[in-house]
Amino acid sequence: MSDEVKLAYLAGILDGEGYLGLGSIQNRFVNIIVQVANTHKPLVEWLTEEFGGSFRVHARSNEKHKAAHVWRIYGVQAVALLSQVAPYLLVKKRQAEAILELPPRQGYPRIPTDDMDTVINNVAIAWLKVLNKKGP
Repeated sequence: MSDEVKLAYLAGILDGEGYLGLGSIQNRFVNIIVQVANTHKPLVEWLTEEFGGSFRVHARSNEKHKAAHVWRIYGVQAVALLSQVAPYLLVKKRQAEAILELPPRQGYPRIPTDDMDTVINNVAIAWLKVLNKKGP
């Protein structure tokens, strides 16, 4: 499978099963998160092999449910991946663009260096929550 086909396939997975966002810890640290949750373990193993990151098993909350496998990639790796996959995204394109439009960072997790940095982080987190909102 060519790299272009892999990126297009990843875009479809992210559009359907993915989460693109920013995480914050105590309103200080900000990290970019690209995540896919799926019950099919070979899929998240493939994502890890092809794109890096890591995965874990999320315990079942109900015995009728299958265990979920959650793949995540963070920080500069997530930025690099989003810049490659963004042209193929349909549903999550605005989220990817919002993340990629953030001011360049030295690294992630990002500690704000001044009040303006804190404002930018908080606005970006709020905007991505709006874009990621489910329902009407």
